[in-house]
Amino acid sequence: WEESHPTEFGWSHAVARLLIDGRSLCTAWRVGPENHLMTNNHCVSTSGKLRNTEVWFNYQRMTCNGNLDDVVKVMGNELIKTDYTLDYSLFNVTNFDTIAQFGYLGLTDTPPVYGSGIYIPQHGAGNPKEIAIESDKNGSGLCQIDVASANGRGTGTDTGYFCDTIGGSSGSPVLLSDSHQVVALHH
Repeated sequence: WEESHPTEFGWSHAVARLLIDGRSLCTAWRVGPENHLMTNNHCVSTSGKLRNTEVWFNYQRMTCNGNLDDVVKVMGNELIKTDYTLDYSLFNVTNFDTIAQFGYLGLTDTPPVYGSGIYIPQHGAGNPKEIAIESDKNGSGLCQIDVASANGRGTGTDTGYFCDTIGGSSGSPVLLSDSHQVVALHH
């Protein structure tokens, strides 16, 4: 995607792989310029689990099926806020200065709108970074919001889309294609 979708590729640098307790996999991402990261509550819900979580930035291939880039690993540090119903956890990491170079994402306060284009940078199955941009379920061939509001762990807490994701993609940011702001947290 670096050549065909350079903007989406550029925004994906803020996305990291999580290795939780040496065995579970999820995705996280930097939110805002400070030492704040976000993932799902069902990935990391306690301080103890967070302190046993490795956060891998730049875990991606230099070219399709090529060599891996230089991975930068930090550890989870402090669980700032977590919410079961909204399925999110906000946390910080040790050695923040080593990951500041990867940039950050911003949040939109606009609710999801049917038909809005989206993409999802992720570490599904713990794989090197991939970006879901295309969808064979939508006429445009691209990912979009297909259900603006749906019930999740609470009323109206979720949105729906047809983008390729697999286990380990939980915690990935769902970005709007036009503004590159995060509109939802994938689970």
